[in-house]
Amino acid sequence: MDSTKKRRTAAPDILKLIACFGVIIIHVSGHGVTDYPLGSAGWLSCTFWDSAARFAVPVFFMCTGSLMLDPARSLTPRLIYRKYFMRVLWILLFWAWAYYIFTVLGQYVLTGWYEPNGFLNSILQVLRFNHHLHLYYLQMLLLLYIFLPVMRVFVRAAGEKEQRYGVTIWLIFGIALPLLRKYYPFKWFGGMIGFTEINMAYSALGYALLGWVMGSRPPERRRLPFYSSLFLLGFALTFGGTVAASLLSGTAVLDFMEGMSPGPALMAAGIFGGVHILADGKESTPRSARLTKATFCVYLIHHFFIMVFRHVGIDVFLFAPIVEIPLETAVVFALSMAGWLVLSRIPFVKDHLI
Repeated sequence: MDSTKKRRTAAPDILKLIACFGVIIIHVSGHGVTDYPLGSAGWLSCTFWDSAARFAVPVFFMCTGSLMLDPARSLTPRLIYRKYFMRVLWILLFWAWAYYIFTVLGQYVLTGWYEPNGFLNSILQVLRFNHHLHLYYLQMLLLLYIFLPVMRVFVRAAGEKEQRYGVTIWLIFGIALPLLRKYYPFKWFGGMIGFTEINMAYSALGYALLGWVMGSRPPERRRLPFYSSLFLLGFALTFGGTVAASLLSGTAVLDFMEGMSPGPALMAAGIFGGVHILADGKESTPRSARLTKATFCVYLIHHFFIMVFRHVGIDVFLFAPIVEIPLETAVVFALSMAGWLVLSRIPFVKDHLI
């Protein structure tokens, strides 16, 4: 029976681990992008690290697409709804509530002020989907699950050319146009042009399709320089565009860092393709599979540690952020892993909340 069991390839596990580090880097460094003086060494350092990690969330969606759009998998709409959608919805609501309560209690400890009706407000805000900043990813993941059955039909029926065409449409209307529409000469166009953009939430579907298209093709070693170039070009566009637009406008411009914009998309495609080539033929070990499972919990809880660190003065202003950011990222990751080790030993929590 074990011989017929489908092997777990290493690439998705590696990509999820890298993306997990990327998310932490973004949340550690983002504080400095908006608070350091424009053009200062600290601001450039924070912008460098923040830009370099902007592939993270797109890569998560690409991994989901590469795994869940596989026609060989038996994923009925009912199974997707019961096994994936409802589980993520419950996790999202719980951790959104936990972050709200944590913030309310933190305000009380630090200032002595307690939000009136704080508990009731926590419930209302959670039900309104006004959730903690990084949990937007789970909201978009729920949307992806809703559309997954339809996307799986498209993948089964479409040939390679049609799938590439779908990716091209998404790249134009979901990645390039939303950024270009903010600047001249594209800003000049009126009429229905502004309504043709694919908004950020629905662009997650495009990343999932891109993940399947790239992941289902045989890796070719000769394309490794191409994917490396894609990543470097994406970083240059993200970092260079952010620096140039910010200095020209006199305020921090984050348009080029948005996950659904050309720079992060190029970086995500580059690192996704590169890892698939380097990990070709390698299988995921039980240890690496367990580590990958832990990254979801790390994603959920890491911002608790970042919030505490900032309150005690451990942030990008502690010392040179070019060094502080990777060090803090490593510490936050280690603490989050420790948190996972504790939570994974609590039966209900490990089965339903992480």
